[in-house]
Amino acid sequence: MLGFELKIRDKILYLPFEASFIISRKSTSEEEDMYINVGLYDPLTNNIVNWVKENLYLNDSIEITLKQIEKTSAPLKIFDFHEYFGTTKEEADKKTLERFLILKEELKNEGLI
Repeated sequence: MLGFELKIRDKILYLPFEASFIISRKSTSEEEDMYINVGLYDPLTNNIVNWVKENLYLNDSIEITLKQIEKTSAPLKIFDFHEYFGTTKEEADKKTLERFLILKEELKNEGLI
């Protein structure tokens, strides 16, 4: 399958094509910090899958190569949205539908739909 090979420090990771790479910078008058976060959101499970979440330092090297991979590396962490909020997918879907129906009614009453 098509994916990414990520080389960072002494690690080589194989990531799915849907993975996102975010490098962010936080600067204050006293210091400047940089971070890398590599992960994805899985809409089928509502999970956030994370492979890398680290600080970056001067002279760090990051190499990303698009290539054919056999399988993805094990994630660092999987954040289960439903478990965190103490609900199930069915309960969350029901609440989303209820909010949608309320919004639909409000928009009808205002003549917007």
